[in-house]
Amino acid sequence: MKSWMAWVAGRKGKERTSSRGQLLCLVIACTLFALPSGSEAASDGAWTTAISASEEAVPDFYADISSSSGHARMELSTDEIASGTIRIAADAAAAQFTLSQAVLERLNQKSFDITLVFATASESIVIPLSELPDDGAAIVQVGREGGSTKLAEVLAGLPTGVKAGPIRFEVTSGGPPAEGVTFSRYVERYINLGLSKISDSATVLQWDEELGELRFVPARFENEGVNTVAVIHSREDGVYLVVDQAVSFADMEGHWGRQEVERLAAKGIIQGRGAGQFDPSGSVTRAETAALLVRALGIVPSESASSFTDMEDKWYASSVAAAQKAGLITGYNDDTFRPDDKVTRQELAVMMGRAIAYAGGAGHKPTVRGHMADTDRIAPWALESVEQALELGIIKGDDSGSFRPQAAATRAEMAAMLSRMLQSLGFI
Repeated sequence: MKSWMAWVAGRKGKERTSSRGQLLCLVIACTLFALPSGSEAASDGAWTTAISASEEAVPDFYADISSSSGHARMELSTDEIASGTIRIAADAAAAQFTLSQAVLERLNQKSFDITLVFATASESIVIPLSELPDDGAAIVQVGREGGSTKLAEVLAGLPTGVKAGPIRFEVTSGGPPAEGVTFSRYVERYINLGLSKISDSATVLQWDEELGELRFVPARFENEGVNTVAVIHSREDGVYLVVDQAVSFADMEGHWGRQEVERLAAKGIIQGRGAGQFDPSGSVTRAETAALLVRALGIVPSESASSFTDMEDKWYASSVAAAQKAGLITGYNDDTFRPDDKVTRQELAVMMGRAIAYAGGAGHKPTVRGHMADTDRIAPWALESVEQALELGIIKGDDSGSFRPQAAATRAEMAAMLSRMLQSLGFI
């Protein structure tokens, strides 16, 4: 990150920070423990601190913070620990928060059901304690940064400007060796956009440094007073941006699915088929469906191969492997996936159900049968998923009230179902 402060271990003192607008505070009922006044800037812009041997012992529960304001140690409120939600905040644009292994162990002894909120002036990340390392310190970086030269080149090519970012959210284990933390569930991040006006086309993108590309991240936009806030759902660390760019297709004019198709296209989830055309009546293959679900859920394509025997050297191989690993798809008894087969409406409903489960959506047991005129034609293995999709408003019948389970899904139907599923999850 740009100008991240060098960390100084072994600090034991506590005293209140001076004024001059540089206070770092624990927002809810906390006590601020600051380092001694011996801090000074090093030649490279980092901070070093001289620690006095006469200082008092550190508290049992504390967080260390490094930002442009300097370094501070904050005692964690016992009331917050008891409540299950601890907020640790820095009044700066970017900050690094550290919880030592000893503090993490003591928090886990108190309760496994604790949530930690790490916040800067405009951004925050909410992490369950169970997602933090249990074999070392947890280092959390939050805040705005300059970004790489390659990223700047990519952003310059966007048709519209960036609403916010680049903003880094990164969690690493203090080790040794230090390494990134992989979350087992979606973790929420918040970006305050201030008074920015956001359209239905706005989206959050994550920068993939290795591939040199931007990809969609599940996120919705909410109003908090006069401000707009992006609520991001992601299992991945990295650099995020908020952009707002509209996309339209000439062959969607007057089409029933136009709004949902163009919304997903603007977010980078779906693409057209050249020359400003979407081809709404075109069919969708099983491979295309797997790739769309992986993209819509913000899953990183897998570097390992799938177990299917008919995936070699295909453009969609990494997406199919990621979809299989996430439990979104299954193959056939002969170990094939049959990627070029058209996906049926009932197959699509089953895949949507698995996507909802992966995202942590509520489980479902059918409560009402016979919503559709042709319910008896739905395969037993798909019936529960179809009922779930119906109750969530993800799928709808045709003009005659039929579901047509064996019919091939069209591109417009896929986009509509995908958009409704993401909305039901709060992902757009």
